[in-house]
Amino acid sequence: MKKYILIALSLLVLIATGCTSVEKKTSLVKVERIGDIDNKYGEIVIRDGKIINPVEGFKTPTLKSDINKLTNRKKDIEINSMEYEDEIVKMNFVFTDDDIKLSIENKSDNIIKIDWDSSVYIDENALCWRVVNKDYKWKYYKERLGIKYMSFIKDVSNVQEMTIIEGKEIRNDYIIPKKNVVYVDGWNIQKLIKVEKGDIGILLAIEIDGEKYEYLSSFYHEQIEKEKADIETDEHSEFS
Repeated sequence: MKKYILIALSLLVLIATGCTSVEKKTSLVKVERIGDIDNKYGEIVIRDGKIINPVEGFKTPTLKSDINKLTNRKKDIEINSMEYEDEIVKMNFVFTDDDIKLSIENKSDNIIKIDWDSSVYIDENALCWRVVNKDYKWKYYKERLGIKYMSFIKDVSNVQEMTIIEGKEIRNDYIIPKKNVVYVDGWNIQKLIKVEKGDIGILLAIEIDGEKYEYLSSFYHEQIEKEKADIETDEHSEFS
């Protein structure tokens, strides 16, 4: 009799776990342009949406297949995308397990510069951390592939060059908190968000016409349990 009870309980557990799924959701709550007292560059417009294949545009052709193997990403995935723009820039954020993919469009005719050493990641405990960008992530992947970068830790600790974006151009990049790049039996990038829910932020320092402005983006992260019916509905939804 006990045997049958145990089998029945096991089936109930399987049914229960099969009907729900945990979805990670990060929402862009607000954006402040610090330093623009006179609102020189207009109102900031925020948009939320979903995109397919967020890896597209964030790749190096010589490493694409190897990086896909390392990160174990599916070919087709749907993920939350957050975007805002004013009269000068348009920025798009995509959060993954270990980094934030960032697309910056310079809408003006003039050069703008991204000052990485004045930019920070604000974690769920309201602590500010230095960030590193795309150049360091490629070095990390190359080291994982067996191409040794003995100076990697020195590079991450050094001053980063400002990124220059010409007028009407788009720059695709990554944001990684420097504290998450650790050496344990080789270089590893730790999980970006370690809590089920909480507030996080990104302060991006941008130089426009010789003046520096700080774009402070505030996000809210949460894990949502979804019923199977809701999951099936989402899979058949269309997003513009």
